Amino acid sequence: MDRSSFKLNKHSMVLVSVIAILSMGLSGCSKRVHYRGKAPDLKIIHALNIGTSTQSDVLKAIGSPTFETQYGPKTWFYVSKKLENFAFLPPKIIEKQTISITFDSGGIVTKIEDHDPHMKDINPVQNRTPDAVAERPLLQQVFANFGRIAKAGDKKAK
Repeated sequence: MDRSSFKLNKHSMVLVSVIAILSMGLSGCSKRVHYRGKAPDLKIIHALNIGTSTQSDVLKAIGSPTFETQYGPKTWFYVSKKLENFAFLPPKIIEKQTISITFDSGGIVTKIEDHDPHMKDINPVQNRTPDAVAERPLLQQVFANFGRIAKAGDKKAK
């Protein structure tokens, strides 16, 4: 075999390079699927009995909730989402499941609900508790502590 038969001309090299670069670039554009939260098995949910199952039964069967209520009747929420995104585009929700389990004061299951998958997302409240320190300007916060430190040091020296 002659070595000259394996030589590529300049146009062939450019074509091979362009194809290689495009294939690498397009491989990054594949769809990616992300799972968020915990999706309990519906068979396990149906096995729980309203009026007899307890919080420990639910914990053993399903696991820890995604979040629980702080006020009102004790309710555990299990939230899961299946997201899909393509390249640099924002993720799109493919599936969503929200199940709530409510308990009475004795820890017995009183209600199990499978919420509408088309309901709005539950976003945490962004409100903040006002803080007296955070409302003062930075320099005032810094210089207000100089007197306190000196006074505390005088007490220890005695």
